[in-house]
Amino acid sequence: MSGGGRDARDLARLTALLPPPARPSEAIGHDWSAFGAAHGLRTPRDWRAFLSLYGTGAIGGFLWVLNPFSANPALNAEAIAPLRGAYAVMKERFPEDHPRDPAAFLPFGLTDNGDSLAWLMEGDDPDAWTIAVFDGSQAEEAVETTGLTLLPFLLALLEGRLRSAILPPDFLSGPFAFTPGG
Repeated sequence: MSGGGRDARDLARLTALLPPPARPSEAIGHDWSAFGAAHGLRTPRDWRAFLSLYGTGAIGGFLWVLNPFSANPALNAEAIAPLRGAYAVMKERFPEDHPRDPAAFLPFGLTDNGDSLAWLMEGDDPDAWTIAVFDGSQAEEAVETTGLTLLPFLLALLEGRLRSAILPPDFLSGPFAFTPGG
């Protein structure tokens, strides 16, 4: 991401298209520095901003944004390691089909179909990491790279500009609402 001004504009557009809940679940009181230190990483600014407004929940009742601080182990920091581990196992079994380093992914979302969404941790700036969508098999040919950071990715999704062979067409066509909970 290019900086605070763009972040604020993207967040304003997002909240106009996808109003945050009046009472978000698990949206405040997070120690991102401790989380980063515990996992040896920095986190994208737009993920922190999204979670501070929306908290734990799902977009369109289908795409769950992981909240490392959720009480639900399927949606919190405990969910990140198994997602990375699934790719590592597939890489070990089928290295020619899985050329990426499993440590180069930071999962941030799941779908009800078993797909995962992750940042490709390329470069030192987490605000420049782009999003990839992995189908449930985690196979390399079943990965879509978007070239978008989180807020532009969500905007493309909500505005109908995102094309995907992994995410189902009925989900991509909306309508979208954010449902808090976990």
